Amino acid sequence: MSMDIITHHAARTQIRTRLASLERLEIVRHVQVEPERLSKSLFEIVARTENWAIERISMGRLRKVIRQFDDPLALKRFLQKMREDVASGRRGTLTLMAAGADGFNYLTEPSAATRARPTHQKSDRILFYLPGGGFILPTSPHQRRRIAALAKDCRATAIIAEPRLAPEHGFPIPVHDLLSHYRQILGKYASQTQGIFVGADTAGASVMMGMMQLARQENLPLPQGIILFSPWGDLALSGWSYLTKSATMHSPFRMEMAAFCAKLYLGDHPTHDPLASFIHAPLEGFPPISIHTSRNDVHFDDAVKLAENARNTNIPVELHYWDSARHHLERLGHHAAEKTVELTKAFMDNYSLVDT
Repeated sequence: MSMDIITHHAARTQIRTRLASLERLEIVRHVQVEPERLSKSLFEIVARTENWAIERISMGRLRKVIRQFDDPLALKRFLQKMREDVASGRRGTLTLMAAGADGFNYLTEPSAATRARPTHQKSDRILFYLPGGGFILPTSPHQRRRIAALAKDCRATAIIAEPRLAPEHGFPIPVHDLLSHYRQILGKYASQTQGIFVGADTAGASVMMGMMQLARQENLPLPQGIILFSPWGDLALSGWSYLTKSATMHSPFRMEMAAFCAKLYLGDHPTHDPLASFIHAPLEGFPPISIHTSRNDVHFDDAVKLAENARNTNIPVELHYWDSARHHLERLGHHAAEKTVELTKAFMDNYSLVDT
């Protein structure tokens, strides 16, 4: 057995031991949703096919970007086209803040933040959410629909953040953009609801947790809770899950893609800066944290580390993990996503300002 294999085995044994310790403390919960056998097999096939397709598309894009890296104009045109493709179909949103506020400017010119209000009932709370996009892509219409649906089920008004994008506006600009959005939300809604919650997924979690640190430094009122899905908290990619899940195709995202996006975001800035890699951030004074992830996610080790740090700081924390083959299990409809919504609503109900 080679030294690399021995090291890998020791690392995986350690993560299992850490998980077991957190499970005994009832901080971590392995969520098992049992579908019919045929349904489960079909889901696995579909998920693996999705992973393969996303991996091929993302790596193809990465190769195109790298080929044009020595031509800044061509690179800018390619990024603009890619962003326009992602953002296409953006319709029917209500502007919360005027486009271009605080000097924000975008290739696709979205508003600084948009909101989607549930229409079936009164909204009791705010969900300020930043979707992932590898720091370089805007929010897609599908992401908006998914976030609006989550907020609706949780009896909340969704406010979707739109910070500026890397590499034109790299770290820490998006973190400060998000803080500006948060200040405006506090001014408009803090006294009108049962509380403000913040949420994010994948790369959005890095920016949101950076914003939380700045808000704490400025003594701003912090939200009632933080909700994170497949959070990316280590831009150095030091966790073993980055290597093992990308190499085994359990996740559609490869280390090469993650490293490239982190480089575009950080430039030459150190990867261990807590505003970028929140696994290094002190959590004193933070509100309760709810984490959702998959055992097969490239960011899985980041989620475990965040839960450990919160527990060691006496911050209420819960980590729910699945055996889902999907990198971000809320990406498409499935019974596991329904369970995620149920758990998220319970978290928000528990930490709202008044009983719901």
